[in-house]
Amino acid sequence: MTSWQHTVTNRLRQRDFVERDPFVTLVNAHAKLQTRNEVLEKKIIVISQSDNGGSADTALKQRNNELKEQVQQLQTDLLQKYKTEAQVSTSALNANQESQALQTQLKMVRLELSQRTELFQTSELKVTELLEKMNAQEAQLMLYRDELKRLRRTRDESDQKITELTRDNQTLLQRMLEDKQRLGDELNRMNTLYERLKNHTAHVGGGAVGGAMAAQTWGGVGGSGGSSNSNSSPRSNESKSNHASSNNATGTTGTTRNGPRSVVPKQAKMWTKAHETKVNAVVCSPDGAKFATASDDGTVKLWLTSSLSKGPVGKLLQSRSNKSPIMCIDWTSNYIVGGSTDRVATLWDVRTEREHVRLSGHKGKVLTSKFVGQSGRYVVTGSADASIRLWDTRQGFTTRTIGCSSVCNALDVAADGFTCTSGHLDGVVRTWDLRNGKSIHEMRGIHEMSITSVQFSPSTCSAHLMLTVSRENKMRTFDSMTWEPIMTLENESFTVGATTTQGVFSSDALYAAAGSANGNVYVWDVTTGQLIQTLEKHQSVVTGMAWRQDGRLLFSTDQRGYCVVWA
Repeated sequence: MTSWQHTVTNRLRQRDFVERDPFVTLVNAHAKLQTRNEVLEKKIIVISQSDNGGSADTALKQRNNELKEQVQQLQTDLLQKYKTEAQVSTSALNANQESQALQTQLKMVRLELSQRTELFQTSELKVTELLEKMNAQEAQLMLYRDELKRLRRTRDESDQKITELTRDNQTLLQRMLEDKQRLGDELNRMNTLYERLKNHTAHVGGGAVGGAMAAQTWGGVGGSGGSSNSNSSPRSNESKSNHASSNNATGTTGTTRNGPRSVVPKQAKMWTKAHETKVNAVVCSPDGAKFATASDDGTVKLWLTSSLSKGPVGKLLQSRSNKSPIMCIDWTSNYIVGGSTDRVATLWDVRTEREHVRLSGHKGKVLTSKFVGQSGRYVVTGSADASIRLWDTRQGFTTRTIGCSSVCNALDVAADGFTCTSGHLDGVVRTWDLRNGKSIHEMRGIHEMSITSVQFSPSTCSAHLMLTVSRENKMRTFDSMTWEPIMTLENESFTVGATTTQGVFSSDALYAAAGSANGNVYVWDVTTGQLIQTLEKHQSVVTGMAWRQDGRLLFSTDQRGYCVVWA
């Protein structure tokens, strides 16, 4: 037999045993009674035969009747017992069936109880998770409420600031109208004087006085002034003379060097946590004794170049508790200028650490700012509103606005004081004459991505070079007289990681340095284009970069707020 046949046979035997067992006793009792009945019947027959033969007496007949009655009684009892046993067997069978049904039901109940227990435990876990989530959401809700309160306070402060700015704007507008009227009267007076001088020179045969007056009308920005022709480069004559002297000195355009001899930095001399937030720019003072850092925390801090252990020696703050991130800074004489994301450039007096003037007029973030000349009177700024503005810091307003069709990320002013070069989001380098706002030259196609930094070679050397940094992870050098490309500075591990990443020349323009997204500072030989030094200390994207005027120290800052001095 197969296993399933054995299983079926065993189940049939078990069912037969269950159904037959209650009747075994009844059948055995019936068999005993049947045997006894047969014995009594035989006795009765014997007695009856004896009675019929006339040999039995009255006692035997009586005995026979008694026995018959006993037999009938026994038959009646047997019949009753059969009925009782049948009822008992039926009851036992029903009870057995009910027991099986109850057992089956008990199993179902136990199974359902187990399932409900598991469901209850699962529900308890879910309830616990929901309670934890509810507690977390309540904590987050409290944070949101606190943040909402803070935002409401900020909104109220902003509303108050807007009110103050509106009032200041109205005052400034009134002052501008008054200045415009005054300048108009002054211009009329100067035109009258010019005509008189012109008539006078016509009689004496000279024209120098008229040229001097033309220089005075521009305001003296850039030193020599002088007239310009919009159809030709204002630097053409100077370019020829400078090129001649440069070629006579070395035989190669733009490679003449003089002034302080710079040193290639080899290690971190000192470092500090300059700000709690990202440092966007660093600049060295003209005398080299101090340097300044500008940060997203809205402050400019002043440091000694000789030691950082004592912390900052000065701190420049924006007015009206303004904490807008400062994106750029420049230092000349006793003044520092910084551009911020609130569309304002601020001029500070380093001697008093007080705000000197706020230059308001841009419609976008001020991303770059430079002094024009050494006096600190004129400042040029570039903005996200795709414009460049020239400011008179004594008057506090714009003297010239130049539209440049793309966001201005960086700019620099040449040593002549009127040539300005700007780097833009569209990858174009544009050169301007600040005296008339005219475009001198555009270099297109030199970079494929946004330009983050432009710099002329320092005035301390006679080389005429320009350095650009781009988000395509390249730096390039150009002849600033002819705008011809000279060298590409790059490395496979060098990555420009921020729109404020600065590239700088050394004091003699022999070297160029820039920071990378991997935290390293790279130094190239400008003449050969070879990478000559990799400096490792920063742990985040390097942004600001500055070389001290004597070429002995290099300063770098990063997005975690650290400043490192290399020597």
